[in-house]
Amino acid sequence: GDAPRLVAFTRDAEWIGTRVMLPSTLAVIAAGFLLIWDGPWDLGMTWVWLALVLFAISFVIGLAFLTPEAKRVGDAIEKEGPESPAVRSRISRIFMISRIDLVILFAIVFLMVTKPGV
Repeated sequence: GDAPRLVAFTRDAEWIGTRVMLPSTLAVIAAGFLLIWDGPWDLGMTWVWLALVLFAISFVIGLAFLTPEAKRVGDAIEKEGPESPAVRSRISRIFMISRIDLVILFAIVFLMVTKPGV
């Protein structure tokens, strides 16, 4: 409920998303392909494809929605102020989509750890 804190969090999320999360995500996917290439797994395994599809969904959510929406929230804050109902609504939407994205990421980790069907 603390508007200035929510504003700071939203701005930090935009910065972290583009400068930390995106490069680390690309490094993880590259490492995954290297492990498939060098390890006992192959791209024909169902869990690998399911994890890649979930990764693509998460990547698109971050790139197409979360990053631009965080930027729009910052612009709306400058225009309307942090107490604006429109700003609070946008921040709530970001939190909701972020939680969905987090569930997708947990599902990917579950697939990678359990490797169903192996």
